[in-house]
Amino acid sequence: FVCFPQLRSLAEPINVVATARSTTPFFVTTTHALINNGTDVQITVFAWDAKGAAAPNVTFDWRCRVVSNQIIL
Repeated sequence: FVCFPQLRSLAEPINVVATARSTTPFFVTTTHALINNGTDVQITVFAWDAKGAAAPNVTFDWRCRVVSNQIIL
């Protein structure tokens, strides 16, 4: 969680990396969206087991890099 100054907007490209933390093989994928008029990023993570079944409660590490634009009035 990051708090930006009031006059700032976020922009594409947004890069998200997620890695499952488990001794059992899992796959994780992510989607992202700019929300709140471009002032926040929403990240959704999905996980599957090795057979392709949905895998709830998978622990994962993640990192996000996003462009931050300062708004000059």
